[in-house]
Amino acid sequence: MFNFQKVKDIILGRRLTQKEVCDAAGISVGTFYSFERIKGPGVDKLERLADVLHCRVDDFLDRNETKEKIMFNFEKLKDLILERRLTHKEVYEAAGIKRETFYSFKKTIAPNSGNLEKIADVLHCKIDDFFDREVESVSVNIGHKVRGNGNNVSGDISLSECKKEVEHLKELLAEKERTIQILMSRQK
Repeated sequence: MFNFQKVKDIILGRRLTQKEVCDAAGISVGTFYSFERIKGPGVDKLERLADVLHCRVDDFLDRNETKEKIMFNFEKLKDLILERRLTHKEVYEAAGIKRETFYSFKKTIAPNSGNLEKIADVLHCKIDDFFDREVESVSVNIGHKVRGNGNNVSGDISLSECKKEVEHLKELLAEKERTIQILMSRQK
């Protein structure tokens, strides 16, 4: 389910204001605050926010799973259903969606995110799997081979190792600061 607090937390984490994000996404501040009252704002607006915040639409949702124009692709949905050897009817019934609503997805580039989330849960996939979207991969060299984007990251370093390395670097930096202070006091 859509979680407005997650959007606000991501904005805060990026050290941006809500107005800056709204302006960059082409969404009025009033529309943005209306997201707090509705269960599933339009996917087009969520995609714009995700692009501005450099995250995935799934990051705005309470789920059990952990730039270019983005368009919903009904063919991708059909392929996922086929891969899982299900029928359209089995999927829309399991998702609690009306037949007409399901087939209306063929005609739109921005179906309701709440309905897509239900279908993603039935198919055990991410909502992003239904879209034509290319996300730039950002790489930072920290002396290890790490690749990926979003939550799809792989490499030769674990999170705990990375945290230990950061702590070690902080200790080195503090030691260098102490050395600089000692040398500066000797110059006087």
